[in-house]
Amino acid sequence: MSKKLFLAFILVFLLSSLISLPSFAAVPQKMNFQGRLLNIANPGSPTPEVGGRDVKFTIWTADPGGTQLWHSTNSVSCDSQGQFSTVFDLSMANQDSPYLDFSKPMWLDIEFPVGIGSHLVPRQPLETVPYAFYAATAETVVGSAPAGGWKDSSGITVELVTSTDRVGIGTASPAAKLHVAGNIIAESGISWFGGNVGIGTGTPGDYRLKVNGVFSGTCGYLGTHTGDGLFGTTAFPSMIETPGGNRVLFGYRDAGGGEYSPRVGFLQAGNATPAKASIGLETNGKLSIGAGPGNGTVMTIDQAGNVGIGTVNPRATFDVAGTTSLEGYLSLSGLPTGGGAFNQLTINVANGLVYVGNSSLRYKHDIKDFDYDQAKFIGLRPVRFKWNSTGLDGVGLIAEEVVRIYPELVSFNAAGQPDSVNYDGISIVLLKAVQEQQKQIEEQKLQMQQLQTQNNDLKSRIEALEKTPK
Repeated sequence: MSKKLFLAFILVFLLSSLISLPSFAAVPQKMNFQGRLLNIANPGSPTPEVGGRDVKFTIWTADPGGTQLWHSTNSVSCDSQGQFSTVFDLSMANQDSPYLDFSKPMWLDIEFPVGIGSHLVPRQPLETVPYAFYAATAETVVGSAPAGGWKDSSGITVELVTSTDRVGIGTASPAAKLHVAGNIIAESGISWFGGNVGIGTGTPGDYRLKVNGVFSGTCGYLGTHTGDGLFGTTAFPSMIETPGGNRVLFGYRDAGGGEYSPRVGFLQAGNATPAKASIGLETNGKLSIGAGPGNGTVMTIDQAGNVGIGTVNPRATFDVAGTTSLEGYLSLSGLPTGGGAFNQLTINVANGLVYVGNSSLRYKHDIKDFDYDQAKFIGLRPVRFKWNSTGLDGVGLIAEEVVRIYPELVSFNAAGQPDSVNYDGISIVLLKAVQEQQKQIEEQKLQMQQLQTQNNDLKSRIEALEKTPK
């Protein structure tokens, strides 16, 4: 026996549940439906359906036709009047489309008995209260936002107003105003992957901050320096530009063989030929400073702390290759000496005088006369030789010989070996030798005068004897 339906139905959204939910609690994806099933085989005397019955519910995009969006077959229990109540589960498990967009019209269809094909005609439009599901889109970001964005109860675009308002994406317990659990990609060019931030790029990779493009602000710009050939083989893909157009550049120099040395460049704007310089760490560990038209290296500091000007291979703590210009005084202190007698060199450029050592009484104590030992002095051996480094001829003394006679006139290297002779100290020895020789000359002169007096006296006596008559 075929059955027809007479449905007295009430669509009720769980408003009480929604209103009582705490902030950011999940919106229930269920809807309560109440209706009445009557058997109208005898239209003049319809009888209630009593007991358990299966009823199929579906939601469509139109009436008639359209696309089915959701379906559910529910077992309902009808009372003696044919009345029943059931709950629709609108979760993803029963959806026939990616989501139910309650911002658009939808219609409810009812089939009973199931499988026979008796349907509710016309379909019933979902009205009013079920559209409270639309509020869930602000929390779950389901569907597309309407023109102007989602609206709150006051009709304005949703916004955070109080200090307790928070938005959680990927988390139901936001710990801040905006709490995102997972990665972020913005079409405007901002991305966040595991704590690495990309600006102007969606792939920051392993960099905490990767910027592709130009950052503009009152302090200047952060971006890319285009190649201009000003720095030779050095490339500077990144830069900071000040409001005046001056730039601090960050890049590298191609050292060949797949090796690159990091460099920082400086470019001054406003000149027909921009002034430029750079500082870099070479692949051999040397710190180099470049300047000039070709950005050539003008100063080098090696790993030992040696500074070279005009040379990339300094041979000493301070090594200058080329002509050195000096104005005023040049004073060198702490020079190696044997006993401190020669530890300062001063050059007065104005008059060309060279001052060696510190001679003032205020620098000295325990002052004694220098003891002259002629045998020691005679032991000094002047020699001719050739320098090992240049092959040039030279004259002087041998430090290893002098140290046995006058150790205070010899300086030593770090290994404790005799290294150089204080020739200015030798001049003091010569001065003392001259003084001693002069003293001997004066004594000999006095002796000669005494002898001359004696000779004259003897001569007078002899002459007197010769005049005496015999």
